[in-house]
Amino acid sequence: AAERQAGRLAVHAAGPALSPLLAVSFLEFFAGWGAAYLCPDTSLYGPQEIGGDVLHTWADQKEAGSAVEFCVTLCVHYLCYWPLEQAVREKCAQTLSALARRSAVRPLLVASPAFRRLAALHVATNGATYQARDGEIDMGAVRDGGLTEGHVRGYMRLPYDGRGRILAALCVAASGADAASLALISRCIGTLQ
Repeated sequence: AAERQAGRLAVHAAGPALSPLLAVSFLEFFAGWGAAYLCPDTSLYGPQEIGGDVLHTWADQKEAGSAVEFCVTLCVHYLCYWPLEQAVREKCAQTLSALARRSAVRPLLVASPAFRRLAALHVATNGATYQARDGEIDMGAVRDGGLTEGHVRGYMRLPYDGRGRILAALCVAASGADAASLALISRCIGTLQ
């Protein structure tokens, strides 16, 4: 259902069948679910608990990576298409922060194309107001990630407190010592004025 709503949102954000309240419910679920089930520390569980169940499935890096990609893509869509929905903004930041706080999930976040698109949106729009002209936005940084001007214009409309919470999640996720993390955090912080 969340995937279907995100797809519809990307096509027609003002659609009458789309609900920010439903988006908040999805995000609240994924924030709790991701914090509990993605990349669990299987050493904390006995062999009978790990078997072929949920813990084993989401301990797999490939499966966990696809779930991380989905959650971040959902947040990107909601932040770009509904930037003024306060509850949606807050739940996006909460979901991203919940994932970023998990040290086992951080490398998956940094490797996620959706997470890199979110970082590119932040870098391209940092310091720009919602009324910025085309020349004031680094569109090259976002085009490489498959983002459109609509994404950028929507993200620019995020209030500064929302952008701040997203930046905090980006920084926590990129707090690893690997080269990709350091490059991502350097880009995000380098644009601050």
